[in-house]
Amino acid sequence: MIFFDEIKEQLKVMVFPSKAVKAKPLAGSLAYYYKLSFLPLLLTILLSYLHTRTLSGIVLLLNPGLERSSFLIIALLEVLLLWGIMPLLLLFNALIIYIIGDKLFKALKGKPADTANALIYSLSSLVLFVWLAVVSPLGIALLVIFLFWAFIIEIIALSKLQKLSRLGALAIIIFSSFIISVVSELFALIGVTLFAFGHYLIQ
Repeated sequence: MIFFDEIKEQLKVMVFPSKAVKAKPLAGSLAYYYKLSFLPLLLTILLSYLHTRTLSGIVLLLNPGLERSSFLIIALLEVLLLWGIMPLLLLFNALIIYIIGDKLFKALKGKPADTANALIYSLSSLVLFVWLAVVSPLGIALLVIFLFWAFIIEIIALSKLQKLSRLGALAIIIFSSFIISVVSELFALIGVTLFAFGHYLIQ
């Protein structure tokens, strides 16, 4: 059954990552991510709505329109995050990891899509339970545990799909994360500098 097949597969990946991870084309991996994230996204939006109603109290009784607008903004942000920003960041990270692993370390034996597939399996382990963040602070603590396990899955999946040792996969991921952090900070510094320079010119 659609959606549930992807959830079942991801649960297998979380329990037996070395056995359940399998190669897919990039389009298939992205389709897998969007199908799997559909129900968690709906649950997150529903819980956000209930949470908004609970916290708003008298303010919303005085201004019911505020409840509707607040919920719509939260729902749009959640959709944008899960279906827009996260997949784009994932593909960017996959590209950096592949370039470093293939061109610098010369260790990868699979396709670029295999790298993206490994990251999608990893991210999906977190997305599957993203609704926990809306439930309580305990839910956020559980997500931190899932985040750690998602990192382990990323190492195992990259190792299997790119046919390299797990230690090699770990080294490539760590080095790539360092490069991504440096690049991100560089772009942030450039952005702040341009903003400050533009503000100075306006004055």
